[in-house]
Amino acid sequence: MTKNKIFIVSTEFPALTGGTPARNFNLINQIAKNKFSVSLFSVFDKKSEPFLNSTKKKLNIPIYTKKKISFNLFKKIYISIIKRVVPYMEEFNDLDFKTFILKKIEEEKPSILQLEQLNAYFMMKDHIPYLKDKGIKIILDAHNIEEIALKGAISSFGFIKRNVAMRILPNLKKIEKEAFEYVDLIFACSDYDKNIIARIVSSSKVVVIPNGADISYFTLEKKPKKQSLIFMGGCNYPPNEEALKFYFSRIHEEIKKIYNIKIYVLCGKPPNWLSILAKTDKSIILPGFVPDVRQYIHKASIGICPIISGSGTRLKILEYMSCGKPVISTSKGAEGIQVEDKKNIIIADTVSTFIEAVNLLFTNANIFDRYSKEARKLIELEYDWDIVGKKLQNIYKHI
Repeated sequence: MTKNKIFIVSTEFPALTGGTPARNFNLINQIAKNKFSVSLFSVFDKKSEPFLNSTKKKLNIPIYTKKKISFNLFKKIYISIIKRVVPYMEEFNDLDFKTFILKKIEEEKPSILQLEQLNAYFMMKDHIPYLKDKGIKIILDAHNIEEIALKGAISSFGFIKRNVAMRILPNLKKIEKEAFEYVDLIFACSDYDKNIIARIVSSSKVVVIPNGADISYFTLEKKPKKQSLIFMGGCNYPPNEEALKFYFSRIHEEIKKIYNIKIYVLCGKPPNWLSILAKTDKSIILPGFVPDVRQYIHKASIGICPIISGSGTRLKILEYMSCGKPVISTSKGAEGIQVEDKKNIIIADTVSTFIEAVNLLFTNANIFDRYSKEARKLIELEYDWDIVGKKLQNIYKHI
């Protein structure tokens, strides 16, 4: 029997490194497990290049790649101010990769073209009417609502960056609205995001495909002997940098007055202000880009998510929980995940409640263990990628 063909276009190469690459990897893995023929078209950079061979081996599907072009500072400024788009969107659009993708579409005639994030849509948008005329269904996997993510982070930017972002924002909103209207189906990461998208298009066009965690990959480990915290999230995503600024400017020093702690900050290349801070504060560990985050999750006692803006759902929380780590998060950070405050997570929206939560977990072993067990239980019941995959497979069968 001939398998239905699905082409997936991603502007972040799939890999088990957390965040967007991890979602891409696991969703593709779930689709490819079943009665679908999947081909991936993706760009890579220096950070993702080491994972090319391992990803190809693990996914065992046709993967076509091209090295990402990075613009210099002057071109980024020009694109931001004159074209009024986020520079990385134009970096992908500048590739002739889409010509190759279109050729493959003509040759293999897929049933579905799935675009991972707004970047992939922006690259292919001029060709979508033609593809739809050929009967190809277009799916947008909206990992975030990009307008909301940028809008929420603007207040944390410096003067110049803030003004540039304000110039980009109206056009970003326009592009995102156009994407929601043009495609045939939208994957949202949570009911919260679905409800926002449903203000623009019919809710019947939006399906929730949540983030997940691989419970065979992110396993339980013994409680660390030392009191420590972990934060994961690349600072190229503005809400993550904003969260770190909030934590280090208002919370960290207060916790250090009570505990001799370490905090592992897995944010890729750290911003300058954080690198400078870490030089004088030895409690801050900046490992840089980490290919396998598990070693640091297992070292830490508590996973934190002090996010105060943005959209989507935080893979970091699901991965902390899968490893049995108690999690302290803001309401915004936990948004879209079926957590229950004071059962399987602690919600802390103020400096004082955040410090109280750390103190509670560090001083009460029974409470610590209860949150650890409940966190893992939630992932096993609701967020294992195999559970997410079954829902995804049913959607494709219906299409």
